[in-house]
Amino acid sequence: MVIYKVSHEDYFQFTEIIATRYDYKFEYVAGDIVHLQDGEALPSWYIDYVLSNDFATYQIKIPHIEHLMSATKKHDIIIANVNFALKLQTRGKNISIYSQGAAVYIEIKETVRIPDLVAVKTNEEKRNKMHDILNPVALFEVLSKSTKKIDKIDKMEEYKTIESVVEYVMIDQNKPYLNINRRISETKWEEEIFTSLNDQVKLESLNTNISLSEVYEGINWNEKED
Repeated sequence: MVIYKVSHEDYFQFTEIIATRYDYKFEYVAGDIVHLQDGEALPSWYIDYVLSNDFATYQIKIPHIEHLMSATKKHDIIIANVNFALKLQTRGKNISIYSQGAAVYIEIKETVRIPDLVAVKTNEEKRNKMHDILNPVALFEVLSKSTKKIDKIDKMEEYKTIESVVEYVMIDQNKPYLNINRRISETKWEEEIFTSLNDQVKLESLNTNISLSEVYEGINWNEKED
């Protein structure tokens, strides 16, 4: 499989075009266009095809993408819970919360990621010409089997290079577990881990609290999902 490097502009054009036909989400990682669900780079022939006039004429699918698992029910419930709680508690606090779709540009890494949730100061929000957010204050990821390693290693390293980021929050969907990495100085971070549904989590970046019982409300722990 031949993989080649594409520009940020080509990535933006690719996502704009493919959104007219599919509900897939892609990230941009060091010159590669990767699928959000597994982080694998797309082959060059498919990128060329989407960016060509042929894409509007006939349809070609990639078996690899067609067989990827979509987000689980637990994942969706957790995101909905956190989004609702944060929007309610930050009302009137100059905070905007974006859910499952807002892209964040990591300049040092030349990377575009799509976190599950993004928080930014409303009156200071900055975006580039591709509409990527440049200055988030908090980023949230719900851990899944296919992306856990990327979320815990790659994304953590990338998110910490964004000067405006105060907190990076990871939430497990299969057990009560919330991990916060919080900036306490220019070069130093601290980690807090919460594992009880009775725990109250202080989000310094948003000047608010959220309980694990709110995060996991409606979750059926006995329900099995792949």
